[in-house]
Amino acid sequence: MKRFTPLSKLSLDKDMFNVAFLNVKGLVPHFKDVSNHFNLLRADVIGLAESWLSSSNYVNGIQLNVYNVIHRIRKECRENAYLLRSLVHGGVGIYIKV
Repeated sequence: MKRFTPLSKLSLDKDMFNVAFLNVKGLVPHFKDVSNHFNLLRADVIGLAESWLSSSNYVNGIQLNVYNVIHRIRKECRENAYLLRSLVHGGVGIYIKV
């Protein structure tokens, strides 16, 4: 099995489909870090965990140039699990390069 290669050590090829994943631990306070991360922004798709957003309507504040964003807060992802829905953190998102 191929071992994990850190994003900083990859030489991304334009002919390949590149996916990155990040546990952002709060997208709003770390949005500047994400939006300025050279290697991360070379990916065609960026998956995010632990966005900690309180509303999916907040996507206007987390737009990245040349990406469409889809985001779901914890409450929207866990409709049948009351205890999980009530937790403060969570949320997932995906940026797809257009």
